[in-house]
Amino acid sequence: MRHHFIDSRGAWPFPAITNARHDDRLEGTCTWVAISEEHANELLEALPPIYIPGGFMVGEEASHTADGEPIYCAVFHLGGPDYVAREMPRSEGETAYDSLTALTLAR
Repeated sequence: MRHHFIDSRGAWPFPAITNARHDDRLEGTCTWVAISEEHANELLEALPPIYIPGGFMVGEEASHTADGEPIYCAVFHLGGPDYVAREMPRSEGETAYDSLTALTLAR
């Protein structure tokens, strides 16, 4: 699977995050959206979060998979001011941070 990053730090990250999920589904890609620390904090405070390794998921479902599994907006802190977000099922969120850090170290 091809991974890439979109920089949305200068703007509110939606609809970029949702659009990336739709594009990923059609193109077989995995898109991470870079967001600002301010927007990460706003998402953290919007609803009670679901904490996952390396970050959190916004507590309200964004959508569902074809199998009915809830999809959430996941936000990961990469250190310093660097945050990325992506919509994914909770089951994927539990292991996404390890994959993400391996990708960013390889860059």
